[in-house]
Amino acid sequence: HMDGFQSVRDALRDDPDMYAHLKADQLVKHALALRAQVNRPSRLGLTPVLVYLYAEPDILPNSGKLIPESARAAHRAEIADFARRIADDEVRFVSRSYRELLAAWGESGAPGVRAHAAAVARRFNP
Repeated sequence: HMDGFQSVRDALRDDPDMYAHLKADQLVKHALALRAQVNRPSRLGLTPVLVYLYAEPDILPNSGKLIPESARAAHRAEIADFARRIADDEVRFVSRSYRELLAAWGESGAPGVRAHAAAVARRFNP
């Protein structure tokens, strides 16, 4: 039940530059490892989930160089394409930006979680 991930793997073998902004080879490798782990007798019945958490800064750290919106849009398009290709596979794929994650934490009913989200956003401006 990993046909999508395997087809991405094969496509990357034929065209290593298929994704310019997404390290899809690493995602495939991690998905296959997750599948192997949950198919051990002690873990049967678990659903493997591969979470891709990414930052979308406005400026490259350490360089001060502005990241064009077109580059962030291209990255998001590659994530969507990857997700579509592997949608029916055993390993579930979830992608979130840090901004989305922090926004969700900012709506938490726990004041400590909201404060932490605000502090992370102030410090890193993801």
